[in-house]
Amino acid sequence: MLPWKLCYPFDPIESVYQLSDWLANPASRVYAVGIFSPHERLAMTAMIEWNGSLAVGIAEIDEQHRKLITLIQHLQSVDRHPERESSLVEQALDEMVAYTMYHFGTEERLMEEYAYPQDAGHLAQHERFLADVTGMMETFMSGSRVSASEIGQYLGDWLIQHIQHTDRQLATWLAERAPYLLGNAHGTDQLE
Repeated sequence: MLPWKLCYPFDPIESVYQLSDWLANPASRVYAVGIFSPHERLAMTAMIEWNGSLAVGIAEIDEQHRKLITLIQHLQSVDRHPERESSLVEQALDEMVAYTMYHFGTEERLMEEYAYPQDAGHLAQHERFLADVTGMMETFMSGSRVSASEIGQYLGDWLIQHIQHTDRQLATWLAERAPYLLGNAHGTDQLE
């Protein structure tokens, strides 16, 4: 399987460094993915799905996380159209980058507005993630054998860990200072 899936418990920062090393070393990439067809790789890739455990309780953030998951699902499904994969991946990654920047802007605005004390670490994760997504796009577009579903799996793993740890801490801070932000667009998820 892929190097970043070998890190348990999942450490998003360490996994990002492993992914960067993996992308920089074509020989390991051929070994890691060259033994599976695109359809076999797709079958091994779990589709990311929204569920209540991902809700942080801040309506605006939860709705944006749902949208990010939808974008990742779209990226993961691109392998089902190998004849159009390159253009579909480029389009999906462009949309992912644009929406991620919008989402990060929302979180960063809230961090600044409510004087979040852990903003530097949170911002560093955002910057690294955007750099990784951009790097993945460049790697894929240069003809790499990395599939869209593998990129989607990495993005989904990173997002889930970021939501469950980093964003949940931010949401707890916000809930204590701005309870009017609580709730959710569909009224079913609650901050735990």
